[in-house]
Amino acid sequence: MAPPHGMTNPVTLDVPVGLPRIINVATLKAMLGANSRDVAFRKAVDEERWAICSDNYPVDLEDRTQVFKIREWAILS
Repeated sequence: MAPPHGMTNPVTLDVPVGLPRIINVATLKAMLGANSRDVAFRKAVDEERWAICSDNYPVDLEDRTQVFKIREWAILS
């Protein structure tokens, strides 16, 4: 069942051994099984709105303040 409009389903990922600390949004999409054409959004810590991320935007897997949204998933890195 899809979440209500504006809501997301948090996702927990098992990070493969040997994966670098910094990946990009395209790699994150691949890990989730999302389509490469899916739009990724990021939410800044101090902002209310979501911003569109390019596929080469860096994702720090150890930075717990980063939040991304792809489809109905919210990813807290």
